Amino acid sequence: YDDDDLERAMAALSLDGSLGREGGLSAERPVLVDRFLEGAIEVDVDAIADGKDVDLAALVPSKTPLLLWAWAPHCPICAGEAPGVQDFAEANTDSISVVGIGTQDSLGEAEDFVATYGVETPQMLWDPGFDSWQSLGITGQPTWVLVSPTGEELGRWQGGLPEEEVLAAAG
Repeated sequence: YDDDDLERAMAALSLDGSLGREGGLSAERPVLVDRFLEGAIEVDVDAIADGKDVDLAALVPSKTPLLLWAWAPHCPICAGEAPGVQDFAEANTDSISVVGIGTQDSLGEAEDFVATYGVETPQMLWDPGFDSWQSLGITGQPTWVLVSPTGEELGRWQGGLPEEEVLAAAG
């Protein structure tokens, strides 16, 4: 695809096509263009708060950069930094979305971790296997992956949350 192809397709959809007949575009009615999804991560995980399925590919594109936190319930570094992650996510909600992706132990242990450390602001997800981590190239925890609103990796770190580096990379 090129930009001219996209403009022609959008014009056709907007005027006489389904977008014109069904109410147009909105945040609830986006148009997904295949070329932006070619590298998308198609992994379903569960939201710890309510158990609903979440597709990682649906997190991008977004309005802000996305900071993924790979954590595990048994990880002492993750436990030690959880309150700071909560504080960081709350302080930067307008500029960065923080999402935690846990795996390795059980869902019950993940629920206990979230409750014990009061981690609410980052969206906390649970992957019963390692699909999410494998697709992201994560080999240990904690790992941080910063992704641009269009899905480009902006940075990757292991260990404690490098707040200043994340903020600088996010721009």
